Amino acid sequence: MQKAEGVERPVAVVIVRSGSEFRVGRDLLDALYPHDPKVRVSILRGALALYTELRPEELRTLLSRYPIRGLLKIRILEEVVCSHDTTSAVEALLEKLAAKGLKLSHIEVRTRGTVARRHASSIVLEAAKRLGVLSSCGIKGRIEFLGDCIGFYRLSSSC
Repeated sequence: MQKAEGVERPVAVVIVRSGSEFRVGRDLLDALYPHDPKVRVSILRGALALYTELRPEELRTLLSRYPIRGLLKIRILEEVVCSHDTTSAVEALLEKLAAKGLKLSHIEVRTRGTVARRHASSIVLEAAKRLGVLSSCGIKGRIEFLGDCIGFYRLSSSC
């Protein structure tokens, strides 16, 4: 599992059919436990945060071998920042993206924890403008608020 300053960070967001979170979480643990005994899931609204030491390629291969009913999509997180302070976590995440040279043409914001969506969207937009990660020709990405952690993954490539 990825750790930052002693805090576990999720490596993937698993999108599930509404109401199936517990069953899909149990089935995921059953499928992955023989390959990673430290695997765990955190149940969120309409999704699961997956914590594992498996590499993204291994994770995709294993889950393609074990189809799980109710599992809609697996999104591997490229960057994750965990902090109790939402604003500083968003800024740290966007700074990491800027350091990689990523430009974003569109940012979607999903909140699955305690942060209100409008509040989260305004924090992300202000920080993105200030850090200069917005561009007319860039990738489309999504920022997921997963409790105390914030993760980013690509939705489409650049133009």
